[in-house]
Amino acid sequence: MVTRRGYQQCVHTGIIGTKVFAGTGTNDVTVSGNPYVASTFQVYVLANEEWKWSDDNGSTWESDPLPIVAGKTVGPLVTAAGVKTGLYVTFASAAGHDAADTSTYACTGPLIGATITAVSGVLINNNAEQLIVRGVYAKGTEGGAYLQVSWPRSTGDATMYQEAKLEDIGAGIMVHHNKIYRLDASGPFEFAIPTRGKPYYKIWQYKVSGTQTGTITCFTELYYDE
Repeated sequence: MVTRRGYQQCVHTGIIGTKVFAGTGTNDVTVSGNPYVASTFQVYVLANEEWKWSDDNGSTWESDPLPIVAGKTVGPLVTAAGVKTGLYVTFASAAGHDAADTSTYACTGPLIGATITAVSGVLINNNAEQLIVRGVYAKGTEGGAYLQVSWPRSTGDATMYQEAKLEDIGAGIMVHHNKIYRLDASGPFEFAIPTRGKPYYKIWQYKVSGTQTGTITCFTELYYDE
């Protein structure tokens, strides 16, 4: 029985949108990092050179007032509920900001690929029994998306999306077929995949049809047998 969970890791590379600044003060905020979830991230300047931040375009706030320190990068930011954002905030200067200045960024997962596109690098299984793949698909104009898990022969295998080699398991042979899942509507997804005897894995995505404008986020978690 699979009883022990590993840790969840973000395997996609997200997109931080172009900053939209509103206000009369110094416009010198930079947001960096890898957005773990799709959100509208906002940095809000308070009086006395302090700031706070939101991951829902200012509907709620995730921090108490923080001092603006020139050149100091703050993060990775974590919400009040303990959710990691993967984002960092830096102010270039500590003066000249006005209360109610806002810097807003639309953050998303990577765009759905027109052809097969890597979501992750080659990841090590570490003798886990089961791989959990979860995330959120935001459907665009494409006719859905495919999420594919493949089993490379090694970390240097150049044809990751091909079927892996046969492996001797004592009583016979096992073929490590790709796992392909179709996503037809926006929303969260979660798949559990047996991983025994598969030392490496890699995740891919690509459109079903049409012109792709959707995005996807992806996390993995390994489960172990104890």
